[in-house]
Amino acid sequence: MSGECRVLVTGNFKDWESETLQSTLAEVIWFAIENPGYTDDTSTDPDPTGKHFFGEPGMRTIYRRTLLIAPWVNPYKALDDNNDGLVKDANTGLVFKAVPGLVRMLGNVPIEKAIAATIAFQDRYDMSVRLEWDHSIKAYKIMANTLGDLTKRENRFGHFFYRPQVSTGKVVGREYPFALMGNGSGYSSTTAQISFVDDPDTNMRPATSAKATANILSGVVVSYTVDPTKPGNQYQAPPFAFVDAKSTTIATARVMLNDDGQVVRLVFGPTPLWGVRRGQDVMMTDALAFDLRVYDPGAPLFASRKVPNSNTDFTTDTVLTPSDPGWLDAYMSTFNMGGGTGSTIGTSNTKAQVDYLYVGQGAYVDLGYGYNSRYTPPTYPGPPALPSPVYGPLFSSSAAPWFFEARPLSDVYLNSRPNLSPPEPKDSSYLATGYAVYDTWSFHYENNGVNEDQLRYDGNKWQVVDNSIDEGTNGMDDVGAYTDTYLQGPTNPRLGVDDIGEHETAPPYDKPLRGMQVVLRAYERDSRSIRQVRVTQHFMPE
Repeated sequence: MSGECRVLVTGNFKDWESETLQSTLAEVIWFAIENPGYTDDTSTDPDPTGKHFFGEPGMRTIYRRTLLIAPWVNPYKALDDNNDGLVKDANTGLVFKAVPGLVRMLGNVPIEKAIAATIAFQDRYDMSVRLEWDHSIKAYKIMANTLGDLTKRENRFGHFFYRPQVSTGKVVGREYPFALMGNGSGYSSTTAQISFVDDPDTNMRPATSAKATANILSGVVVSYTVDPTKPGNQYQAPPFAFVDAKSTTIATARVMLNDDGQVVRLVFGPTPLWGVRRGQDVMMTDALAFDLRVYDPGAPLFASRKVPNSNTDFTTDTVLTPSDPGWLDAYMSTFNMGGGTGSTIGTSNTKAQVDYLYVGQGAYVDLGYGYNSRYTPPTYPGPPALPSPVYGPLFSSSAAPWFFEARPLSDVYLNSRPNLSPPEPKDSSYLATGYAVYDTWSFHYENNGVNEDQLRYDGNKWQVVDNSIDEGTNGMDDVGAYTDTYLQGPTNPRLGVDDIGEHETAPPYDKPLRGMQVVLRAYERDSRSIRQVRVTQHFMPE
């Protein structure tokens, strides 16, 4: 793999040069964006992208960014005239060490400016980098990642998760859980202003700034609107955008630019390259679907069948997996055990009954496939017709589903014990509000000197504690949080020093990936047909 890296670091960032370097490792980001569509009435709904700049409306474009892992890169070494390892930055006047991995010195700038500089850097160079504060010189710097650095969510591409000052009345900056994308929650108004922050290099400032708003429904950001009369102009790199309003959970915003450096669209997740690099990240155009699925050995399968006249005279139509449109009806049906007394369909002369025969488990599924607005809460087993215990009769002798629940839509912390007396307040921080996320996670949150859950039980009440306590690794037997109802109760269970119930964080799904499946569906213009392909990769040993 190869990418571009800067080799000239003197002068303004806008004028830095680049060269090709190679690495056997990379941070790879795949994403798809639906092409925006606009009406023909330019007076009420103009197309700021300039005649479908991003492609035909309704279609999707699949992108890929390949960011090289190259921690040995040391561009500032060339400026070490005295060969003493020290370099003086011409812009900030800072004297610092030219060490491997240091790719840009930012100086003592606000955190939002440092984030904007990181976005600008990765817009120009294909390197996996992170933002870091250097306490010795009181300055932000951009460092090249190692594989170890990428185990931490905050070091990955786009995981900034910035909370503005207006949200709390004090400077907060980035915070856990460092989501790549999310709709946020707890916004009090129906709209909110979007703030745009430029790269701190003065030569990176746009000629005019853009203006946009966040559209909010029930406290959640559902979309963004760019003012067509103020899209900005001559942005040298995508600015850092954020919803400048108070909220419980943060909504993410990412900027899409056209070739004139105008802000033409805001989305929640990653955005494509633009300008001279436009198209370098495009993998497929005219795509209708780009679906990533994981293998769930406990996913229930149903066979729909018609019973014309009796319970013994039936025909099986098809087997339904959670990815099929009719699966939810089968799962919600009270006749999903194949009892033969299902819904009556057809006319009086051709009456037939339909039920759903449970035929097994195991399928490639979407994360959180059990979540649907037709029933709440999104927890397994869902339908009240399936009795407990042990997940009802369907699964009394089978494995429970792994990825049924939409975990990021519920409490991600283990510390949510409503049965305690007094009950612990529910935490409102989510991994990615509105999205289902799989993450291999990192244990460093349990020994990083930061108390991510912010709560501690002192025997009488739950309270915010000192921000330096890691309950799961502090060598003490603290009150644990457990998913088993038997262990919750008012007894304040302690099951040993630093047991899993004392952890401050938890992965959205604590199950391994046994396999993945990619479904690609595209429109072929020549034959005017739709083609679909599935690519499956299992991770089990042969």
